Amino acid sequence: MLPDPWSIFTSRTLLCLALCCLSGFACLAVSYQRAKRWNLAWKEEWERRHRTSLTTLRQRLRHTTILVTVILWIMAGAFIASAVFAWWIRGRMEGSDRERVLVFTALPTLVLLLTAAFCFLGVRLTRYKLERIDELLDRHVPLPRKG
Repeated sequence: MLPDPWSIFTSRTLLCLALCCLSGFACLAVSYQRAKRWNLAWKEEWERRHRTSLTTLRQRLRHTTILVTVILWIMAGAFIASAVFAWWIRGRMEGSDRERVLVFTALPTLVLLLTAAFCFLGVRLTRYKLERIDELLDRHVPLPRKG
């Protein structure tokens, strides 16, 4: 017989889980706000500090976008597999263990869902940063002269 599934949900455990989830999403929000403030002064400071063009950062972010998108698709597949497994287990169980097994199989599914959501928002943030860099690079390029 499995232990009571609700015994793992103490107030301390729930608080730790909530803080872990919220801190990750708060970091994404702070990063979004920082990218929102990028301007030509920031661009010049970044290029001076790193001794390279902003195009280098753009290339790194493009590679990051590709990598995180691949991770996102893997997480989505794992989430779907986990959800199907949890549903399959639920249909197979009988008696008092049915609820316990469902909780223990649903928890990893929930974690995968949160991780996939975090990856999705990370991809959106990286794409936003790429848009901001493109704006800064377009502003900096001198306009062609008509002649």
